[in-house]
Amino acid sequence: EYGDEVAAALQRALERGASVSVLLGPALMETLPSAVIERYETQLVDHPGFEVRMASGVRGSFHLIDASETCIEVPNPLEPTDPLAMIDFKDREFATDLRELFEPRWEDAEPVVLEE
Repeated sequence: EYGDEVAAALQRALERGASVSVLLGPALMETLPSAVIERYETQLVDHPGFEVRMASGVRGSFHLIDASETCIEVPNPLEPTDPLAMIDFKDREFATDLRELFEPRWEDAEPVVLEE
């Protein structure tokens, strides 16, 4: 539902000079709308600050921002595929702990290559 909006926000972040690393689970890859895939192919994939990888066992959504802020999506307990809320932690230590968990999964993940 929000895929194109998220892709546009990622593009704006890249235009501001941010680097973006996206780690997806296979289930999410299967549900991406064509508009998101098209934006990825035409505007994001070749950007030097943008990379997408896929790993099994990835669930939920979180964002690490500037090594000091973490936003964690909370799913709706009655509709687990729908978001209920976003929690914003402005805690450098928490962000560091989460990054330490993220990095090995990122290193083991496979780069996303869309079929032509």
